Amino acid sequence: MSASVKHASHSEWSLRVDAEGRKTPNGAFVARPPVPYHGGNTVPRNGVDDVTALREAIANRKLLDHAVFIASQTPYTRSLLQFAYRENIGIEFDKDALDRRGAGALLDTNPRTGAVTLVLNSEVTPCKAGPALFRAGTLSHELTHAIRNKKKFFYKDGHTLRSAIITGDLQEGDARAGGVRAYADFMVGRPSDPSNRWKPPALKGALEDEPDSTQKVIMSALPILAKGNSAEFARLIAENHCQSDLSHYHATTISWFTDVGRGYRLAQDKDGMKEFMTFNYATADTVRDVMTIKGKPYLSDAPYSKNCGLCDTPRVRKAYAALQEEGNRYRAMGYNPQTQMQFRSETLVLQATPHADRQVLQTLLPIITRPQGMTATM
Repeated sequence: MSASVKHASHSEWSLRVDAEGRKTPNGAFVARPPVPYHGGNTVPRNGVDDVTALREAIANRKLLDHAVFIASQTPYTRSLLQFAYRENIGIEFDKDALDRRGAGALLDTNPRTGAVTLVLNSEVTPCKAGPALFRAGTLSHELTHAIRNKKKFFYKDGHTLRSAIITGDLQEGDARAGGVRAYADFMVGRPSDPSNRWKPPALKGALEDEPDSTQKVIMSALPILAKGNSAEFARLIAENHCQSDLSHYHATTISWFTDVGRGYRLAQDKDGMKEFMTFNYATADTVRDVMTIKGKPYLSDAPYSKNCGLCDTPRVRKAYAALQEEGNRYRAMGYNPQTQMQFRSETLVLQATPHADRQVLQTLLPIITRPQGMTATM
């Protein structure tokens, strides 16, 4: 009996499945059992009847179960699911909530209880990977965020604009690498894997769903991952992300600082306002301490500082000054009931007019958009 067949009989590979990953006693392939997860419920969409909502809830749970099964098959994504289960991170489907926030998926923290929920969309953009493998990549992406969030690596009101943009880019580059691992690990395998281990049929499709430039980077990095150098693999994927068009992410960051509701909350906190946009968080030391793989640093802030070097151009300094002026307006208005009422009124206006924040962005984005060919001055 070969070593691979012996390994296949180990309890780690206790499931027999068919080519689609369905459990069956006489399946030709072996697989690891799925990691348990919390939640899986669907928040009914606005305007749908009860029967439709029930059907969607059943379909979503079935899809999530298969996505979790896929993510449970490789060590990296399996470890993320185990982390989520230990940390009581719930998973739910809420398309309306994601639409309101302009996101495809996100981690949501309850400000009162601190409970973290990974919110997924009931709809999946048509892709060659298929909905389950696509979902497995989303789970890996968002739970990579969750690992870093545990170390408090995210931008807050006190960060400078430059620090917030660099932190955001690092977050997304890191999570981007985590999402790719959801299918890349299947492609390279491990020497100890059984010869009849199950793999998703649509692995090639997952790669083809990537932009052409990203496909090339992934293909060149796969041999590195096959040699066990997951840190270098992740670095190449993360930095490729940084060199792409990040204007959407930067717009989201700017939106964070220009949100009227946030200004209202800050206006009630004198200490918070004193620190508004003053903290340079994304230092080399912080990045080295937080961005680690297997306990060792794998990302530097240097390429991110360079590539989002628009943070130190005259255009961004002008945007930064505009945001600081907004902060000063909050301070000048004082901390009294009338001020709070005004901010409350502005918040209600923003809620009633969803495009109000977009109008703010339309004013600021031309300031921070670097013309083609303009170089950074870091």
